[in-house]
Amino acid sequence: WRMADKLHVIGPKGEKRLKGASISFPIVLGTVAISLGKKATETATHSWTVYARSPQDQNLGAVVKKVTFKLHESFPTPFRDVKAPPFELQETGWGEFDLLIELHFHDDVQEPPLELLHSLRLGLDVHGNPQRRPYVHEIYHEIVFWEPTAELANRVKLAQSNPAPVSSVAQYFGRFDPDADYQLVQAGRKRLAKHYAMLKAKLATMEQDGLPGVRAPTMDREASLFPSNA
Repeated sequence: WRMADKLHVIGPKGEKRLKGASISFPIVLGTVAISLGKKATETATHSWTVYARSPQDQNLGAVVKKVTFKLHESFPTPFRDVKAPPFELQETGWGEFDLLIELHFHDDVQEPPLELLHSLRLGLDVHGNPQRRPYVHEIYHEIVFWEPTAELANRVKLAQSNPAPVSSVAQYFGRFDPDADYQLVQAGRKRLAKHYAMLKAKLATMEQDGLPGVRAPTMDREASLFPSNA
């Protein structure tokens, strides 16, 4: 790549890209599996839906042109294209497998397709029996575009200002809030640290009392549990 001006660099296809900039684009991949109950057959025990969505209910269609879902090879035409949001696909089947999900971006974005894996899970118990409630399996992904085109930046803004079309399985969507989740993790770490300090003090007291086979934990162990850069 070569410099275009102080704000841009020229990409491999001659396009202008924002120098030193990055754009984070969150996306959620998920499946919802529902047992067919008495209507189940040997080859169709569940109805399921696989989807790609925005965790903030934004319109992915502003950035993503189409989504290709690659199903298990036992399905007829395992490659399925969904060319408009909501990007979701409904099917029936009897087994779990890994789906290949390929995101195709709009042409002016000038980014190659992105492949992601997601596992279809039916929510079976240890005996292979289905549960009564729909089983939801969602994974949060953070896609980072380094030195994106100005067109991509504009499309991301457009997605943020437009709500997503209504999904057929929206009632099962989970909540994703990375900042709130981080605060919960930090609060949990503080509780664990306090509990660990109490145990350490108790063990030290037992060691001082001369109980056989009792040793206080080392600082190395403590450092490995709570690294300073976490």
